[in-house]
This record gives sequence, C-alpha cells and structure tokens, in this order.
Amino acid sequence: FFSHFKMELFDINKILPALLGGGILGTAAGLRYLCNGRILGISGIYGGLLRGEQGTSWRFTFTAGMLLGGLILRNSMPSAFYPISGDFPLSRLIGGGLLVGTGASLGSGCTSGHGVMGLSRLSVRSLVYVCTFMAAGAVVATSVGSAVALTKNLGPSSSPSNAQETLEFSLKSLTAVAVSFFGLTMAAQSGSPSVREGLALALELVSGIATGLALGVGGMLQAKNVAAFLDLRHWDPTLMFVMGGAIMVALPVVQLAVMPRINAGAAKENEPLVASSTNDKGPSAEAPTEKMPLVATNKYVVVTNTTIDAKLILGGVLFGAGWGL
Repeated sequence: FFSHFKMELFDINKILPALLGGGILGTAAGLRYLCNGRILGISGIYGGLLRGEQGTSWRFTFTAGMLLGGLILRNSMPSAFYPISGDFPLSRLIGGGLLVGTGASLGSGCTSGHGVMGLSRLSVRSLVYVCTFMAAGAVVATSVGSAVALTKNLGPSSSPSNAQETLEFSLKSLTAVAVSFFGLTMAAQSGSPSVREGLALALELVSGIATGLALGVGGMLQAKNVAAFLDLRHWDPTLMFVMGGAIMVALPVVQLAVMPRINAGAAKENEPLVASSTNDKGPSAEAPTEKMPLVATNKYVVVTNTTIDAKLILGGVLFGAGWGL
C-alpha cells in the first residue's frame, strides 16, 4: 500500500494536470462569484433549470457552456475521455446516479457548491458535508472495489495521454479564461444595465466552458480517477489535487475580493442579511448591498444557512455512497 501511495503521490504527470485543472475551475468559480454574484453549484444549476426556477437564461447559458467545453476537449484533448465499456453493470450506474442526485438535493450542494465554493467561504456546514460524503464514498468504494471494477470495464481510449500536450492545453485554457473574464469585466464598467446583463450571460458561457475544460484537464471525466481516490485499497490522489488547486485559487478571490464588497454593502445600508431561502445551490439570501457584482446587475448571493442537521448528514452519506459506486 505504502509503495503504491508514494509512487502515485509524486507522479508529476498526474499531479500537474490535476492542479492545473483545479486552477482553471477555481478561477472560473471565484471570478464568476465576483463578477456575476453567483455561487458555482453545478447540481443546483441543473436542478434549477429542470424545475424552471428563476434565472433560466443564465442557467441554460452555463449548461451550454459546459457542453461546449466538452466539444472543445473532444477536439483538442481527446485523451480526457476514457469511456466505460458496456460490460459495467447498468444497474450500478443508475443506482449511483440516483444516490448522488438525492444526496445533492438533501444536502443542498455537491463537490462544487460545498467542496470548492463552500470551503472557500469557510463554511463549517460545507466542511461537515464534504467530510461526510468523502467518508461514505470511501467506505462504499473500498467495500465493493470500485477502482478495480471500473478499470476492468474501461473501453479503449480515444487517444493516448500526452503530458506535454496536456500542460500546453491547460495553460492556454487558463489564459483564455482569465483574459475573457477581464475583458467582460472591463466592458461592463461603462455599459448600461441591459448591456451588463448581456455581458453577464456571456460570462456564464465562459464559466461553463471553463468548468468543462477544468474537469477534463484534471482527469475528472475519467471515472476510474474518482473511484481510485475513494477506494483506499487502490488509492489515487488525483481528485485531491484537483479540489485543492481549485480552492487555492477560489478562496483568496472569495475572501479578499468578494466578501469585502458584500460586507461593505451591508454596512452601508446598516441592515442585516435578509434570507429568502436556506440552501447552498442558488439564490438563498441577499444582502442589501450598494456594491453589485462587477458585471451582473443582481445582488450577491449570500448563503446564511449554517444548520448542521440529520438532513445534511443523510445527504452527504447518500451522495458519497453514489459516488463510491
């Protein structure tokens, strides 16, 4: 176990893409919050879109961006995809998906909403949820041997992985994302409200593309990497570096750029935060703030729910169990 642990932990060909993928994700998540005032929670975005909640246009645009990011990956970095063959039990895939969806709903978030943005907001509630689903996922994946099961049922790779190509593509992607955010933000400073809303939608598209690219670069589109992170008998730390890289970028953006704007706005109005709902997936509470996001004209989303209850824990257990399958 320890020789395997040491070999995998210091495999720079896996660590570097994971960190870069995490860096792209953290850049998109942090700057999206700063510029559009919305917390990146992918399960909440999709769930809200399916339920027809307010904000259909930006939810649809973000989702379209993720699909476009996948198309870019397919053409520019096909090694990001490693399909599972038809021999893998369909019932296991369906069961895992249902558990993940139910857990995300009960726990009001997923690896992006709680794991990246929640921890970047220094939320204790998110920390408890993340620890719960990680522990549950590890128990299930280790018990059923998910890493071996997935490895045995992998289809042929569409293209061999090339570390140099991955590095070049990652740096180009990160540069393109940063430049796009900067350009849209500068254009919004002198724009009318209607222009700013149009630019905000463009920023959602860029955020979606960046998220899709980040998952591919970091190796998260390969199910075996997720399973191996949770399966302690065949442990692979790739996912740890993806999430760590994302938090290293998103946390300073949230704490040093977003929170001061929110706090300054609340103090200016001399009013407490007014909660409209209590979940981590969408607009949950809004501060009466004078300082709007840098691009969008809506107020910043501020999560005020700090409750740690049985529903949160159950959600984490179910989410982790589905992940582990």
